[in-house]
Parts: sequence; C-alpha cells; structure tokens
Amino acid sequence: MDTPHTTEQSASTANADLELARQILAGDASAMETFYQRYFSRLYRFVYYQVGGSHDDAQDVLQDALIAAIKSLSSYRGDSSLYSWLCGVAWNKAADFRRREYRMAQVEQRTIKDMVENKGLDTSPMPDHALLREENKERVQETLMALPEHYRQVLVLKYAEGLPVEDIAQIMRRTFKSTESLLTRARSAFRESYMAAVS
Repeated sequence: MDTPHTTEQSASTANADLELARQILAGDASAMETFYQRYFSRLYRFVYYQVGGSHDDAQDVLQDALIAAIKSLSSYRGDSSLYSWLCGVAWNKAADFRRREYRMAQVEQRTIKDMVENKGLDTSPMPDHALLREENKERVQETLMALPEHYRQVLVLKYAEGLPVEDIAQIMRRTFKSTESLLTRARSAFRESYMAAVS
C-alpha cells in the first residue's frame, strides 16, 4: 500500500527520470554521463544473468540494449521508473541474443568457475568465516544458474535488482498475478535445490 511519502517519492523519481530523458534527447553530455553512471552497472548485472553468466556476451547485449534505449528514449513516458524501462529494453535484447544463440546451435553451459575467473577474484587463503561466506555465495550462484531460465530471471529481477512485482510483470510481459505465481514457484524451486545442495 502506498503511503503519501512513497507516492511523493515515486512522483519525484518519475519526474527526475523524465527530466533526465529529456536532457539526453536534447544532447546534454552531462545528462548522458549521469545516465551512464546511474544505470550501467545495474544493467550489466541484469544482462549478465540473462545471458547465462558470460562477461563477453553480457557486454555485447548491454551495448545493443543501450543503443536501442537511447534511440527509443523518446518513447519513455514515465509510467515506470527509467531503470525498469531500461530493463525491459535489455530483456528484449537478451531474448534476441538467446534466440540467436539457439538458432546457431552454439549455446554452451557456463560454469560457476568461469564466472569466478571472469571476476578476477583473489585466490589467496581466506579466514574461515570469509571462506564460508564465499562458499555460500558460490552455492547460491550455482543453484540460481541451475534453475529453469524463467525462474532465474524472475528471482534476479526481484532480489538482485530489487524491482517491485509490478515492474517485473511489465518487463516479463506477464500479468501481475502470473508474475506473483511465477515468483512463488521460483522461490520454492530455489529453496528445494539449495537445501538439496547443502545436505
């Protein structure tokens, strides 16, 4: 339920997003820099999971998504946050990528080891508590990557990106109820898979 404060905050964010879009369309370089700083990392993380955890593929799809977003920025109306709108554009580009990969029969499974190596993590010995935390993080990533794609996508949108169900429904082109149901099933599948891996 929206409180007056969250409604004001949402309206303020929507106005700020619309103004940023207007400035970019007007060719304002500082607005473009703000756009990049505000959204690039979050969109990269979103796309990374959509393309199966490949750094190179995520960069390619993100570049396509950003170009498409800038070209179609005039269609942004402020009905959702600019970030949610951008996720919708990125979602479509990631879907295009997945279809292209499937048609070309070059889809390959990426391992969690590849994901860790792509991040260039320090492999020096860690204290026990840090090692346990890292093992748990890897177990969560393994569990997430083993889920069916639609479960992984809805969980990433909800928990990694922190989007509300309304925005997730819009991005995934589902009804609100269908998205809630999918989220419930995805959480259940994640929990079962994670608990099986731990025991």
